[in-house]
Amino acid sequence: YGGCTAFILNLIVKIIDDGFAKHAAKKGREYEPKNHRVFSIITSMLIFVLFAGLSIGMIIPNLKDTFVSIYKQAPDLLDKVAAFTENIKVKQPKLEGVITYAENTFDSLITKGLNFFKTNVSNIFSGALTTLKSAGNVLINFALGLIIAFIILLEKEKAATEGDAILKKLLSPKAYRRATYVLSLANEKFSIYFKYNLIQAVITGLGTFIMMLVTGMPYKISITLLITVSKLIPIVGAIVGTGVSALLI
Repeated sequence: YGGCTAFILNLIVKIIDDGFAKHAAKKGREYEPKNHRVFSIITSMLIFVLFAGLSIGMIIPNLKDTFVSIYKQAPDLLDKVAAFTENIKVKQPKLEGVITYAENTFDSLITKGLNFFKTNVSNIFSGALTTLKSAGNVLINFALGLIIAFIILLEKEKAATEGDAILKKLLSPKAYRRATYVLSLANEKFSIYFKYNLIQAVITGLGTFIMMLVTGMPYKISITLLITVSKLIPIVGAIVGTGVSALLI
């Protein structure tokens, strides 16, 4: 957690450090990164935590309201569906057998679902408690990860030098050159990917917000944040973001 968090936060830290370096160059002064390093790290952490907290804080309450609304409207919706199917049976007698079969299958699935819930209710609740404990462990690890990331970033030049020295001692010259090349390439490519994926996510989020504003859809801010955040997750992010957004709407 600490290493991965430090790697991602370092992308923001570098942007802030570059800003200080340009300012120092304009003033004709020599830039010393360590003078502003604590400020850069804390600012990057605040941006990271604020963005994550804002997204979760706005999405979860809306999801809760959505599920409550679905629960309240379910009986009325089922009555409407039943009336609709009865109307079709009267108007289209040929479809009566198909509709009756579908209704019986649906009733059977509901009965099985309720029976499964009644039989496994204790397992479901124990599973929910296990999930909550796991979530607590993730939060603790995340907090510890932030502390470790802060230490790594504070002395990142020293850490890089010592890591390089360890690789030199452990590996043969050929393996050392290969390892440093792969690490350097991975760092460069991931930095480029993250930067441009972030730009793409912001553009997609703004596009979503404008379209929702024009069409008068609900939960504009929540869904814009959700789409922006989920766009940063490769492959599955777009699917999850779209599914949850559709449910909210």
